[in-house]
Amino acid sequence: MALVLGLLLHYYLKRKQPVDETVPTASPERLAHYRSLGMSNADIRFFRSTMQTAAQQIEQLETNMAAAPKLKAIELHDEPVQVSQATFKALVQTPQKLTVAADFLYRHLPRLVQLSQDYLAISQHTVKDKDTYTVLSESAALITELAQTLKADYQQVVADDQADLAVNMQLAREELAKANAEKEPSDNDRN
Repeated sequence: MALVLGLLLHYYLKRKQPVDETVPTASPERLAHYRSLGMSNADIRFFRSTMQTAAQQIEQLETNMAAAPKLKAIELHDEPVQVSQATFKALVQTPQKLTVAADFLYRHLPRLVQLSQDYLAISQHTVKDKDTYTVLSESAALITELAQTLKADYQQVVADDQADLAVNMQLAREELAKANAEKEPSDNDRN
């Protein structure tokens, strides 16, 4: 009887825990990278789930931006898809910057996807009046503004990299100046 109850309890608990099969398993190298950064299994699952959602949103944004002439123009000028992909790539390389990218992941990217979908829906209306064109114009302006915001989000994610480069460049300049100063003959050596 205890064995049957134990098996039922085990089955019930196992069934109650949902398994998220939409997130593909990470390669051993990627898992090693995450673990080397001090991420726990729960952190890795959360990060990968978040990034999976972002990847789907970026794909949808790419589809949306290619579906209407005005959105194509915004894509050519402000490159929201390319910026989103670059931000995504930077986050995959440095998952500890996830909190820095919270606005990008949870506000700006989803809102841009939704606005572009709404724009497409309205732009496909057969009959358009003055109000329709006004709404389309305003939404295109807002989509442009959000696309520019994505650039600022990207800059935040890579700001540390840029600061590191600036420090390394300054150190290199100082080393070059020192090396050049040592190479120049002094006034006493010339006489």
